[in-house]
Amino acid sequence: VEAFPPQRKDCTAAISRCERDRMWAAALDLLLRQWPLLMQPDVVAFNSTMRACAKAQRPDLALRLLSQLRTARLGPDAFTLDAAMGACARMGEWELALQLLVDMRQMAKVPAFTYGSALAACEKGSHWVEALHILREMHEVEALPNVVTYNTTISACKRGHQWAQSLEVLQAMRSHRSRPDSYSYSAAISACDRGQQWQLALALQSSMQRDGVRPSSVTAGALIGACSRGSQWELAAALLASSRAQKCDPGLVGFNATVSACARGSQWHLSLELLHRMSEDRLQPDLVSFNAGISACERGGAWTAALEKK
Repeated sequence: VEAFPPQRKDCTAAISRCERDRMWAAALDLLLRQWPLLMQPDVVAFNSTMRACAKAQRPDLALRLLSQLRTARLGPDAFTLDAAMGACARMGEWELALQLLVDMRQMAKVPAFTYGSALAACEKGSHWVEALHILREMHEVEALPNVVTYNTTISACKRGHQWAQSLEVLQAMRSHRSRPDSYSYSAAISACDRGQQWQLALALQSSMQRDGVRPSSVTAGALIGACSRGSQWELAAALLASSRAQKCDPGLVGFNATVSACARGSQWHLSLELLHRMSEDRLQPDLVSFNAGISACERGGAWTAALEKK
């Protein structure tokens, strides 16, 4: 007896199960197998496969499926656009993300999490102006931003070397009663670090303490980096010691920044001491570490010590 060919609804259900079980390759295989059987997949099948690919860190396939869906003359729905938006966020395809946002506005009210995906795409592409526009629109349409949304916007400004805008978003966050967390402060401090605003970075540290937010290793590294760029070797060394005492490991980046700061201040004794302390924290000095230590010795006229490091 000849077996009945599978129905489209059966294939769609199987693809949905593959998505739930994170079997993206199986979902893709089922989707592509429907065409030879003269069963054009429906939008639901496309949506499930796109989400499965995006979850499996294959956003490139998800966006390719969006193109195929349009070629098949199937109109994408809000779920399709949201799946594609998530893929854009992972790949930093900010221009496509903004176009998808336009398409979604025309068919439904845009949910806050979709705005968040568009923001993530802008953040990855360092497009801070567009990120600020999206955040402003969220307030206008009452799609209330959450902590993650604000953090993504602060990070976009940081990546775009816009420290002043990062601080404005942090202040807006407080004004709208959204409590900044460790990531919020870390991103804002990193923005100040990149903008060589070490005084503001320290002011943010004080605000962080007042808010009762525990610093992370990223925060510690950013603070030390800001002081290092500002040639504040004493502050950098104090912050490194404080971070280690609080078991907030600033990592190799924090140590290197402190050694560099000491080099600028001709503090070769302290630079060498820090290189030795790295081993206590089970850190392996790298080329940056040794170059900073050598530079400190040379500036301090300690040629013998410099040659030993070479």
